[in-house]
Amino acid sequence: MLAQIIIICVLASLPIVAFIGKRGPLKASQSVDYFTLGNRKFKSFQIAAGISMAFVGGAATLNMASLGYQYGWSVAVDPLAVFVALVIAVALAKKVRNGKGITITDALSSSSPTLRALLGMTSLIVYQLLTAAQFVAVGKLLAPYFPNIPVVVIIVIPALVVFLYTYLRGFNAVTSTDVLQLIIMLVLYAIPCIWIFSTKSSTSTVSPITEAPIAPFSLLIYLALPLLFVPVSHDTNIRVKAAASLFHARSGLIIGGLQYVLFLAVSIGVGVFMRHTGQAVDVSEKVLPLFFQTQLGRFSILGTVSVLAAIVSTLDSFAFDTIVSASNDVLGPARAKGFLSDRKTLAIATFAILSAALLIALAFQQILGLILAALLLYVSIFIPVAIGRLIRVSDSQLVLTTSVTGVIIVGCKIAAYTPPLEPIAFLAFHLILILTIRAVRK
Repeated sequence: MLAQIIIICVLASLPIVAFIGKRGPLKASQSVDYFTLGNRKFKSFQIAAGISMAFVGGAATLNMASLGYQYGWSVAVDPLAVFVALVIAVALAKKVRNGKGITITDALSSSSPTLRALLGMTSLIVYQLLTAAQFVAVGKLLAPYFPNIPVVVIIVIPALVVFLYTYLRGFNAVTSTDVLQLIIMLVLYAIPCIWIFSTKSSTSTVSPITEAPIAPFSLLIYLALPLLFVPVSHDTNIRVKAAASLFHARSGLIIGGLQYVLFLAVSIGVGVFMRHTGQAVDVSEKVLPLFFQTQLGRFSILGTVSVLAAIVSTLDSFAFDTIVSASNDVLGPARAKGFLSDRKTLAIATFAILSAALLIALAFQQILGLILAALLLYVSIFIPVAIGRLIRVSDSQLVLTTSVTGVIIVGCKIAAYTPPLEPIAFLAFHLILILTIRAVRK
């Protein structure tokens, strides 16, 4: 009963925190621009909290602990890739701040409405999948504490809370809750886990189950995809633009990257610790909950609260990203022509995204699968288009290559065909297609 009360209190506190520190209009739902960028005066610590907690979610806690248990420190390629990606983003920060538009779709679509529509829908699908993955993570984390409540209810209630405060206060709400969630993760997750590692690993007399093998090459490539995704993601782009200055943007990205590395190292370390101490786990996604139960005992709920904070932090970030993508990239033309007001645009986007993400989450109960599918689609479409822009490929050619690549990806998934080195196969195909068409039409 106590655990249930604590979880409910944590969820109930989020809207309160979201409305702390009023800056400008209370309802960001009145303006797409204010919803997206807030007051554009965010300091380094806020940018760092936002960028780290945007990526530390179900995959960076539940799944990375699982992967650490299965493959040891070889999966540390993920945090390293994210940190290097953020260093790249630091180098691009000045150009991003000076650029027009809000999202990566704005930057790449130029004046072509067709290309804008294609990239906008791709971005929307990607962030829908990422949002749905966090819904699944919430369900898996909280279900053991509410065994008599249907999983759909367990997912829907936190989802409604998160989408409500995100809709009403936009980027300001996401940033305020990110700061709280960062503090919770440091106090209830990183510090206790590091203390357990340092005091109990060396005293364990239990032999490891087996030595962890190195992760498969295809998985390592997937884990390295953030190297291509993070520098051009909405999360990075929007926070760079929302920072008070270029200095705050750059320092926030670096500090946020270090925070991400810390949390990922802890999560992987949990898996390594569980294997090293001979803990047998029947379901890999239970590695982290079992760690809390065996090492924290009656205080295991504190570990659960920290992971809940991580999942919700990523959930509200991806919910925010998806609403921005729908409002700006998909519904933007209708808003520009006066068919939709900002308020209606944001309301329609929020309701549609919440409904679609819930349906996806209930149909596909795989956290890592949804995230990897999203990264695959994003990288395969946006990176080649960005390169095409650099080499001055025309809008019509990019529309053609983007459409063909999208059809090929969907066709392969429907046919259940996985090409060799899938994470880079579709990206390479799209790039080759762009270069071939460009050469033929010269």
